[in-house]
Amino acid sequence: MLNKTSLRNFLGELPLAAELDYVLRQKNSVRKDHYNLSRLGKSLPLAVSQVTPFAQKAKPGKKLLFFAALHYWIEQAAYISLTLAGLGHKVTLLTLPYSEWHKEMDKLTQRQRVLHTRDSLSALAPLVEHASFLDLKPASVLPAALKADVEEISLWDSQYTLMREEVDMNS
Repeated sequence: MLNKTSLRNFLGELPLAAELDYVLRQKNSVRKDHYNLSRLGKSLPLAVSQVTPFAQKAKPGKKLLFFAALHYWIEQAAYISLTLAGLGHKVTLLTLPYSEWHKEMDKLTQRQRVLHTRDSLSALAPLVEHASFLDLKPASVLPAALKADVEEISLWDSQYTLMREEVDMNS
């Protein structure tokens, strides 16, 4: 028997199901799942218009990748990314649309959050590129040094967020 999560996972796998539901029912409504970037969507256009003249006059800087995972970090990262773009850097903001990092959501909700994040950050487009981590295709093999670095940082992050030194990284 299908429960609600199984049904939402199934719908999340169907092409354009999340997009259709988002456009028809959710795009202009207030999100009720503790993942809301509507303040950002309202405030970014003015911020971008203020930063654009500085970005146009700035000397070309470095290519930067900025990553944020939780909705409140995405808000902060959007403004930091915009500031860096104003200094001349080519910034990509990579997001992971979670409201709580340790709670796995169904696939339909995750895809809808990706759409909400994309819409909320759309004003950044002239200055900052946005990408969702959920839309990326994983590499089949990572170089050994990079894999070791990712594992080490993942351990540190897990220890910090769980507030424990002993962490089972296999679960």
